[in-house]
Amino acid sequence: MPSESDLETRIARLEQAIVQLEHAAPESPPFLNLPPYWPLLSGILALAFGYLGMALPHHYFQYIFAGLILIVSYHRHYLHLFAGYWRWPLVIINYALWCLFFKLMIGAGEAHPLTWLKMPTITSNEEAESSSWLDKMLPNYDFSWQGVTNISDFAIDITQIQTLLLLLTLIGAAFRFQPFASMTAILLLIISIPSFMAFQWEWVILFLIFTSVTFYLQIAHPKR
Repeated sequence: MPSESDLETRIARLEQAIVQLEHAAPESPPFLNLPPYWPLLSGILALAFGYLGMALPHHYFQYIFAGLILIVSYHRHYLHLFAGYWRWPLVIINYALWCLFFKLMIGAGEAHPLTWLKMPTITSNEEAESSSWLDKMLPNYDFSWQGVTNISDFAIDITQIQTLLLLLTLIGAAFRFQPFASMTAILLLIISIPSFMAFQWEWVILFLIFTSVTFYLQIAHPKR
């Protein structure tokens, strides 16, 4: 018969194994349990519509935020991580969809608010040697409007302002400071209106619909 110390050792190992099993995060199946090619097809369509409506992301902030959101989504098991050869194509498509989503949120780029500021300039044109003596005697001037150096080409990175307002909105919402979050969200909307007008919204709406469907088909079962 095993001694008392052996039994205590086995019981301790069994308790440790039970604790490890309780704290292990099993991979949750998808909520709808559909074949993985459905979210793959929906994601491909969403990418096509997003490219037609907004073109490619153009700022590194969009790629950074997309990567952070994707990591959190899989780490917190909000999205199901499919096994086998479906895994990485879906991960790549999800990342690309988040990049396009942040292109919509913080995709204003650079703005040149003083391009209208110009001043008149007069330039003298020299006549060619083959010109007549009358053309050489009369002055030949060109009148044009040109931008002011270092003023008309002044640029503002609107994407950085949008990113700051987005972070402030998220922080205000996280601390449940609703007046502050509402104010920053309104400012973000106002400053984003010029970039919104540049998008092809007949494609952007389809992008939003199919992106929502793609993520919905990958939602994992809620933990109990």
